Amino acid sequence: MTDPSSPCACCKLCLSYIGENEPCSLNMNNQECGPGLTCAAASKNSKSDYICVKMNTKCFEAQDEYEVRKLNGSLGMYETRPRCDDNGDFIARKCQPGGSCYCVDSNNNRIFGESPPNYAATDAAMNCECSRAYQLALAGSLQSVQFPHCLPNGNYDTLQCVNQACFCISSTNQTLSSSIQPITAITELPCYNTDVHSADYYRPCEMKRLKTKFFGNSYIRQNITVLGLEQPDCSPDGFYQSILQTESTFYCADPYGEKIENFEINKPDDSSMNCKCARTRFWLTNQKLAKPICCSNGNYRPIQCRGGVCFCVDDDGNQTGLEVQENNLTELQCYQLKQYPDC
Repeated sequence: MTDPSSPCACCKLCLSYIGENEPCSLNMNNQECGPGLTCAAASKNSKSDYICVKMNTKCFEAQDEYEVRKLNGSLGMYETRPRCDDNGDFIARKCQPGGSCYCVDSNNNRIFGESPPNYAATDAAMNCECSRAYQLALAGSLQSVQFPHCLPNGNYDTLQCVNQACFCISSTNQTLSSSIQPITAITELPCYNTDVHSADYYRPCEMKRLKTKFFGNSYIRQNITVLGLEQPDCSPDGFYQSILQTESTFYCADPYGEKIENFEINKPDDSSMNCKCARTRFWLTNQKLAKPICCSNGNYRPIQCRGGVCFCVDDDGNQTGLEVQENNLTELQCYQLKQYPDC
């Protein structure tokens, strides 16, 4: 790291990590508590005033709970150990055994971004940085600002356009990595990929939104009021959101706006509809993996069965609690709460 005491903080400084329960101080120049540790006041019986202790975060608490359940035998076979970063926050990529991987925020809440497992084998392949930045922008006051393109997996797209100017950015630090070209010359940029990009840059939902805006503005100039001319709500990758509607129904849609299988419900009730299961089934197409079972509204069925066993899952499809043999599924808590088979 750089030495903060040097001019402009430009000189290199080697730091050594201090282990858990080892002495530390609040003003250390070349040492610091190791990853996941913080310097805190020691107990009265300690020989030191301060020692390095484990950070008290939700992620570390979840890890501790996982280990306790693993020891007492209450851990399900498809439950995974929470992964924390050096600051004790949840790591952005979360994968389900035998399923897809999706993005979570630092508190483990699911956010935009999902991928088949073979395209998300590492945190570098699926870092969800764009998804997390987009979530922070929504929480702030930047909703009206043009946000950079994400990829469907939550990463930053290395090809970006602002108005009619297009350029490449680094996948590691999002800095400019090419010359700037007009959008008409987008295919000449080194980051242009025919498998990911189109010659006009904009993706299906964005194209529809631009056309709707164009027609709306033309009617305004003519002092014509048009009812029902609504701009679609797009994902940060420029594709369609997972829930779309007709005059009489809501349905689960793939990124191109096409209905996924038969996941559709009548209006007006869409309050509990999230289509997470339907979208996962879409991403697992041609993946040679068992697809999850969904309710008619595209949500995860509270009970999933695989390999002769059944288990309860949460809204994101993650196992909660022990599994039972398929012929004993009435023993599951989610069955006893009458969440199955009606969903």
